[in-house]
Amino acid sequence: MAAELSAGLHPATKSSVRQTQGFRFYRQTLLAAIIFALTTVGSMPAIAAMPKAPLPKATRGTSAKHVKISWKKIKGVNNYAVYYSTSPFWSRSKYLGVRTTRNVVYHKSAKRGVVYYYWIAYYRNGKWWWSKTRYCGGFKKPAIPKPTASYNTSSSFVKVTWKSSGTEYYYIYRSNSPDFSTASQVGLCGSGTSFRDTSVVPGEDFYYWVAPVCWDRSSGAMYRFSNRKLYAKGYRSLSIPVPSLMRTWSSDYETTDHVTISWTQVFGADKYYIYRGTSSIFGKSQYVGTVAKSNIGTAYYKDYSVVHGECNYYWVCPVGKSHWQYDALMFRWVYVY
Repeated sequence: MAAELSAGLHPATKSSVRQTQGFRFYRQTLLAAIIFALTTVGSMPAIAAMPKAPLPKATRGTSAKHVKISWKKIKGVNNYAVYYSTSPFWSRSKYLGVRTTRNVVYHKSAKRGVVYYYWIAYYRNGKWWWSKTRYCGGFKKPAIPKPTASYNTSSSFVKVTWKSSGTEYYYIYRSNSPDFSTASQVGLCGSGTSFRDTSVVPGEDFYYWVAPVCWDRSSGAMYRFSNRKLYAKGYRSLSIPVPSLMRTWSSDYETTDHVTISWTQVFGADKYYIYRGTSSIFGKSQYVGTVAKSNIGTAYYKDYSVVHGECNYYWVCPVGKSHWQYDALMFRWVYVY
């Protein structure tokens, strides 16, 4: 019956009926697909995101035997590996050689005083996972060196030397007493194992300590290690002034009743001893007077006990807080009639 009715339809009407039936089928198919997708996806379990790599903690100078690395375990993860480097860059890290189910590892082969950086990798879903930015610094306690200091070898500085502790930096401390609590920092050495102290006052004994410093770049903190019993005594020499004559005549032969000598004052001297002899041998000279330091650059001494009829030699010996000094070759002569 339907076929007969359909056969009697106009061709245009037949085409319209076929289009309507096709659109209905497409709509029903699309609706069924949407319903299937909604019901199916809603019933599927969600894909869990991979947890972050553990953020490690490492000891900083608490032991001279090892660095202790620890971290918080991830639920369901039982395999961990530790990586390390002497710089805070994952690309330069090396496998520590420890694969563990625990959350504590000891780095016993670490060098004392060297800062290491540590990362934790974990094994899950058939592969290893890590994070470049989740690391920390740690190090063994460095050895504290006993310094040596130059004594009366230079009028320009005191040289402090020590054996390497493995650290990158060293603080230099100085005091005028062997009590470390009174010391102040006078230098920071970033390379080598020696330091020249040019700011020390000449003529006085000073005491030096060397404190190795570990710089943890992961936190920006600097850790200092010191031993108040390990110090060295140093001394910067006083400069020896060259005496001159304040002459009444232009020659070195005088007829006056006294001789006036002058000199440029030196840094660190509190006063000056004047010595005089009839020969150029300092050991045969005698003390003749003392001149206190003054605020002017030039100091003077008038010798009224000068020996007449002989050649007189003069030495000016600066006196510091700890010692006085002389140079046998630093003399001036004058003949007095």
